[in-house]
Amino acid sequence: MPPQSSEMTEESPDSSKNLTESLGDSGTPRGGRKTIRFQRLFACKTVLTSHVKKGFVDQLLNEISIMKSLDHPFILQLFEVYHVKRSIWLVTELCTGGDLTSRKLNEPEAALVLGQILRALRYLHRHGICHRDIKLENILYENGGKEATIRLIDFGLSQAFDRAAEMKRRAVGTAYTMSPEIASGEGKYTQKTDVWALGVVAWILLAGDAPFVKEEDDLKDKNKLSKLLNARYSFGITWEGRGISEYGKDFVRRCLKRNPGDRWTVKEALDYVQGTWIPKLEGDYKGKEAALKLQRSISARRRIGDAAAINVEDVNRFCNYGRLKKTILMTMARTMERSEVDRLREIFLTADTEDSGTISMVDLKKSLNQINSSMDETDMEKIFDGIDQDQSGQIHWVEFLAALSESHGLITMDRLATVFDRLDTEGKGHISHENLKVILGKDYDEEVVENMIKEADVKKNGQIDYDEFLQLMFANPESGDVAVGKIHDDTKTIESLQKTQ
Repeated sequence: MPPQSSEMTEESPDSSKNLTESLGDSGTPRGGRKTIRFQRLFACKTVLTSHVKKGFVDQLLNEISIMKSLDHPFILQLFEVYHVKRSIWLVTELCTGGDLTSRKLNEPEAALVLGQILRALRYLHRHGICHRDIKLENILYENGGKEATIRLIDFGLSQAFDRAAEMKRRAVGTAYTMSPEIASGEGKYTQKTDVWALGVVAWILLAGDAPFVKEEDDLKDKNKLSKLLNARYSFGITWEGRGISEYGKDFVRRCLKRNPGDRWTVKEALDYVQGTWIPKLEGDYKGKEAALKLQRSISARRRIGDAAAINVEDVNRFCNYGRLKKTILMTMARTMERSEVDRLREIFLTADTEDSGTISMVDLKKSLNQINSSMDETDMEKIFDGIDQDQSGQIHWVEFLAALSESHGLITMDRLATVFDRLDTEGKGHISHENLKVILGKDYDEEVVENMIKEADVKKNGQIDYDEFLQLMFANPESGDVAVGKIHDDTKTIESLQKTQ
């Protein structure tokens, strides 16, 4: 995974970031919001550890551990973690569009949302993580827009699993999405547990009601429990009245199998959604507004070769940057609002032909061949290695975003100032060797950091001030020319920003 800057610290957030607290006044954990420079809003999950049971703290620490390892467009992004006296703060991206219970979807919209959830689950399962609490309330919309994408949240019940070992059988999760093997207490948690839960979510999105039980007390009702344990259901009048297609019904059938081994894998379910269900709906809804959304789906974009939108010249330029400049762009990429990078997200997901949540060498070669079929394979490998900063053999979402952010006009003066503040971890007005050591974490190497400092240390004093920082990022700081073009936010001049330092 790319190096993470969100470390658990024993101190409060740096006051220079102008974090303001908006928390509850009791010991009950609740959500709050934080604002930092330039009025960017974040969500803050805050827990007063002295007022909760140890089991809850353990669950929270598990959530932190999992979230810090994740990097996917449809999974809630964790920015910072602070341990402040007797409380823990998790600062994440803010989703303002409500959860899946807040919107009524038609079948095409439901299919598109399910495709996004499946991509997030595919990524989790490939990384050995079973979510264990897939439900409507744990799937948020990034904003209130009609084209908003989803974020999978709440990893407190997630657990890394060993495919060769048996999972714990203690029932956890939510009653209405609980699978037969978990409700009976005889089964184990596997990837197929998440598939069952997604089948229930699909049923509710399509039919408007839960197929088996609605709440925990229903598990005490013998008839309702029997229906769940035996996976007995029928597509009734509601399904006919809503005109749900056989493709939608088939998706539900293949997820809600009594025997976990008979259920689809997440990959099989995703292949069906984008290879069969969505294309069929495109034909059924031809000429209607829903068809336009379907035509913008990832599967549709792959059919037209949308990955060719990658600009090879710009990517090559990024690959030739030094370690410091790449680190700056990576730091900036991590803090960009995901609603601002819709186009890059589409390109990334389209290029990820295996739907793994990362881009492999094979994926990248396919995309580059669409642009230039005669491109030398050695050149392709150099591009891949230049983007794959952690040398994991996969290009992660944030690495991809960093590599293409300049060419898509995402480098702004506001963001540069914010990145400088983040790298200047002590708030001294310069970036030091020690600052970069903190940022790199386990990837720290003394010689590497010395070379990073030299990239921008024009004054030869072993540190980088804001002027030197801008000179590294700009070909001509006074004119505002970036190395690859013009900055795209002229509301803050260099002079005015320097006055804030």
